[in-house]
Amino acid sequence: MFGENQQQLISLFKTVQGTKADSYSTSLPYYALTGRKGCKVYYDSNDSLVVVAAHPHVGNKLLVFPELNGNGDLTARILNRLASKGNYVQLARYTEDDFNRLETAIQRDLKSLVSDVKLVSEDILDWKYPVHIINAEKIATLPGKDFSGLRKVYNRISAREDIKITPLHDQDGINKIRASILIWSGLMIYAGKDTAHDMREYYDSLVKYITAFPEAFDGFIVNYQGEPAGFVIWDDLGGNTATALASLSRRSISYISEYQLIEASKILHAKGIGYLNIGGSESLELDRFKLKFRPSESMVINSYDVEFSLYSGTPIGEITIA
Repeated sequence: MFGENQQQLISLFKTVQGTKADSYSTSLPYYALTGRKGCKVYYDSNDSLVVVAAHPHVGNKLLVFPELNGNGDLTARILNRLASKGNYVQLARYTEDDFNRLETAIQRDLKSLVSDVKLVSEDILDWKYPVHIINAEKIATLPGKDFSGLRKVYNRISAREDIKITPLHDQDGINKIRASILIWSGLMIYAGKDTAHDMREYYDSLVKYITAFPEAFDGFIVNYQGEPAGFVIWDDLGGNTATALASLSRRSISYISEYQLIEASKILHAKGIGYLNIGGSESLELDRFKLKFRPSESMVINSYDVEFSLYSGTPIGEITIA
């Protein structure tokens, strides 16, 4: 998955598990997928980490993610280094605390080449609407009247004989995922919901990484009438919060998306994992769907454009992810 640096990267990211409420910020598989067109992790002698990735849908733009295990100084140095690259630079997945920490670090750096940082509307990536984290135990058990609607949906779907789930790592799991992607892609095109970028690019990268590094992923496949119809996959590198990486479903099967998230919560709860981070959304419709699960925590994350003056560099270690 990450070539000869795989074990070093895993060790680095294990040191930051649980340090951020937004578990995507500490998920190595998430960074590999988002940075599928190019991604590096920068580090220093203080064990601070910063991931910088090529924007998956916009050419000549780099995404700089929040600093892990640090006070913002490493990010400030990296921004100085990026000033000469000729790319547009965007801070990505930043909470208010992340931004305040970096702003202080930039002010502390008397040689900073950052001339301005501007909050921008995120209209491409999936945090236009808040990141939601659901309680795995509550969604697994669906207690009380607050969950009566989801309880009815789950009971209705789980009673069907034509819908079954099988583990991600079954012998034919990868082929089932590939088939699900092809069917889904075709149906989306037929429905007129194709997009400017290749819809399959993310899922094809996911298949590649699961094949190369299966222990980093867990999940299941939904089978409808004996054929693959969707899947749910999450980061399986430890911690009390699983990070959802993909949830694909057959739109023609009513309430199958709700069923899939409840099944995921049941599996996680049985493994002793407390929460599932189902991420943010790029549309109001998707955000409303996620709110059905009554998140235990929701957080606003933002994007910022960075503007620079002239460049002068300082040495920083780096490892290529993808």
